[in-house]
Amino acid sequence: MNPLDYTIRGGCSPNPQTEIIELQKFDVGLMPMPDDKWTRGKLGCKMLQYMAVGLPVIVSPVGMNNDVLEKGQPGLAATSPNQWYDALKTLYDDWSLQQQMGTAGRQIVQDFYSADIIAQDLAQIFKTIVNG
Repeated sequence: MNPLDYTIRGGCSPNPQTEIIELQKFDVGLMPMPDDKWTRGKLGCKMLQYMAVGLPVIVSPVGMNNDVLEKGQPGLAATSPNQWYDALKTLYDDWSLQQQMGTAGRQIVQDFYSADIIAQDLAQIFKTIVNG
């Protein structure tokens, strides 16, 4: 089967009651972005959402995406059309790699970006400010 023979599901609605269920239907999370001043300042929220539900990701290595990719092996970086094709084909051909990257991504979210971790980091910042 040609790796470009695929179905693009209609995306994910912004409904918080169904968003997780919809994301779990995906095989891979894609986040293509141009490399410019605007996107370099973006937070990788979509990437983190994909990773939180255990999806491997293919992302443009721009801004925060680079930082997240450096924390483990949650997915692949791609910039050119050929790199996007190769990344999609790699994951299409290797189900165990999809699973490994999805598991790694979920762990990264739990270890660095969960609400508990962010709350602890914010609490420490406030303590530092208050205590001088």
